[in-house]
Amino acid sequence: MPRFPILLFLFVYPSFALDFLFNSFNATNPGVILIPDARVDTSVIRLLNDSNQYSLGRAFYPTRIKMKQTQNSTTTLSSFSTSFVFSILPTIASSPGFGLAFVLSNWTNPPGALASQYFGLFTNATVPSAAPLLAVEFDTGRNTEFNDPDRNHIGIDLNSLLSATTKPGGYNSSAGFVPVSLGNGQNVRAWIDFDGPNFQINVTVAPVGVSRPSVPILSFKDPAIANYTSEEMYVGFSASKTTWIEAQRILAWSFSDTGVAREINVTNLPVFSLPSSSNSLSAGAIAGITIGCVVLLVICVFVVSWYWYKKKLRALEEDVIEDWELEYWPHRFSYGELSQATNGFSMDQLFGLRWIWESVQRNSPKQF
Repeated sequence: MPRFPILLFLFVYPSFALDFLFNSFNATNPGVILIPDARVDTSVIRLLNDSNQYSLGRAFYPTRIKMKQTQNSTTTLSSFSTSFVFSILPTIASSPGFGLAFVLSNWTNPPGALASQYFGLFTNATVPSAAPLLAVEFDTGRNTEFNDPDRNHIGIDLNSLLSATTKPGGYNSSAGFVPVSLGNGQNVRAWIDFDGPNFQINVTVAPVGVSRPSVPILSFKDPAIANYTSEEMYVGFSASKTTWIEAQRILAWSFSDTGVAREINVTNLPVFSLPSSSNSLSAGAIAGITIGCVVLLVICVFVVSWYWYKKKLRALEEDVIEDWELEYWPHRFSYGELSQATNGFSMDQLFGLRWIWESVQRNSPKQF
């Protein structure tokens, strides 16, 4: 185990201890504040509402956490450890991407936050939030005006969507960097360690089923972190969207400000994906289409063959000499007979035409 979690909580007082674990969520008693579109849907928190064009949802733990401790006139930032499982699933591949954010905020409803974008936390990218606000964004969209590196990144936001630092979604293994798609619907596990005394935030992610990587994908250290916290703050999640449908879900959540967050039981978590009809054709559908194409091709070949057969038969019938024609002269000759008799319609063999042409040349004026 790394040293960091052991030393993390030396400055926390037991009277402010906060420790909770949600392996799932109950609609009757969710244990969190859900506003305004957030709700419990089949044991998970669904942050947004598909039927709303501009949807905003937040889920906060009802008790504020103590973020600053004062002892002997010295104020020190508290520390905490949290882990959660999330799933972000767009209904179409062309969705611009919205993502979700883990947030520390003075209020459950940050002033000026927009329902259409900016994770439902900010007014816009260039105007700082009106109150101390710190967020860890799991972004599935790329906005160049926010200096986003790509459509799959993690960032630290200090009162602004202009992230203080970003890293690609993924984790480091012994074999190197392993990318993790944050927005394909898979269950992703995140670990966030906030080391208050050292002004440091460590973020680690991995797909559910992969052990926690030993090295964080993002490590941000800056004394300025203290400027974006207050004595007590709400902790939770926030997301927003426009017309495009994107399902942001929180499946489980563990938090502690007295030690390492308790382990989440991930064995029974639901898995979300688009219906097969939306993602790709089933094997049966592919087989049906293939058979249909083969049958259509056979029919086309049959129709074309039948057409040429009837045409050839009609031509043969027209070339047959009837009995009455044999008694009278002249009678019909087929094209093949004429071609053979004239050596391919050679002028030497065209007796009638050649005689006429020679007569014209003999009797015509010189200008011809």
